[in-house]
Amino acid sequence: LNDINVDLSVKNPGGSADLTVVDLSKFHFELGSNPFDATLNVATPLSNATIAAMLKGVIELGSLKDALPLDSMTIDGVVNANLNLATDMKAIEAAAYETIKANGSLGLKTFTFESTDFPQGVIIPEAQLAFSPKAIELNPLKVNVGKSDFDVTGKVENYLAYALSDGTLKGKVTLASKLIDCNELMGETTATTDSTATEEVATTDSTATTSAADLAIPKNLDILVTADIDKLLFDKLNIDNITGQIDIREGVAQLSKLKMNIFEGSASLNGSYNTKTPEKPIVDMAIDLSSVNINSLTNSFSTIDSMLPIAKSAYGIIDLALNVDTQLDGELSPVLETTNGKGTFRSADIQLKGSEFQEKLSKLLNKENLKELSLKDLSVNFTIEKGNIIVE
Repeated sequence: LNDINVDLSVKNPGGSADLTVVDLSKFHFELGSNPFDATLNVATPLSNATIAAMLKGVIELGSLKDALPLDSMTIDGVVNANLNLATDMKAIEAAAYETIKANGSLGLKTFTFESTDFPQGVIIPEAQLAFSPKAIELNPLKVNVGKSDFDVTGKVENYLAYALSDGTLKGKVTLASKLIDCNELMGETTATTDSTATEEVATTDSTATTSAADLAIPKNLDILVTADIDKLLFDKLNIDNITGQIDIREGVAQLSKLKMNIFEGSASLNGSYNTKTPEKPIVDMAIDLSSVNINSLTNSFSTIDSMLPIAKSAYGIIDLALNVDTQLDGELSPVLETTNGKGTFRSADIQLKGSEFQEKLSKLLNKENLKELSLKDLSVNFTIEKGNIIVE
């Protein structure tokens, strides 16, 4: 780390703190053979902070280990920055973009980061961010976190107000991914895997818990995400070919026309995940399942085991339409006494076999044929009231 030059002055002639001027007229160093320069000037910090800043240079992050102690982490890649900003807080708050100077670019190539606290690591093969006063263009932003990959394009607006004055970050982005493993992202580990695990229902043993507050949606986001995800793993769920839109606004994620393949059939989903009260998130969903395997469905949700345990002994193909709303607890499981809804359940043929209820009934009545039951042309309308299923 060579040729380090810093020229910083902080001045106040006396009286009001608003007369303070911070002037970093030079900040320069060379890391390896690459120069890096920055300047910053801040005036009238209380009444209307006026900011002028510049950042320009190339940093080969792999060289940092030769200059700084990085015992608990590894970092590599190349950062190429060329950014300029000249504005004041009133202009930012008024979104007076014509008076704001904010332009430049920030690029990352072959970025990698891993630490003892984040062993799955982050890899950014490529990121190009273009800055203007109004927006940041993502052209593109590719990120790998552990097994998961994210390819994001689009733009975000109002980023200056978001960064400097707690304003609302707005944007429209497209997210494409081949795999999103939520279990790994939330710090959970897979206990058993085999060659068929990704084709059937993923079996997961959580060794770390995620609280509802951990997944609260910031209220100062207004982002519309158009998603195209090949595969998503969440707890025991294995979901394929997800398409649709997620509108994130004021602490609520609104799902619209979300379609996917799940439980060997297909599903469509509309609804919301509301975290306006972070410790008590609310889910309100309209779900349509078509031609799904009932055994895959019932063995993927512990809630079904609690509400209707015999369902785990059912086999067959079903259609299910369900409208349900519920509060989630601290571990993101439904609070049954707050669970309400209604739906319809249809199947041409369902087999019931192997349940404890059937075994006891067969023994009590001395009828062996009760151990396996076949239900033909089944059509059921039901409601859910405070966690209780009521069949009409």
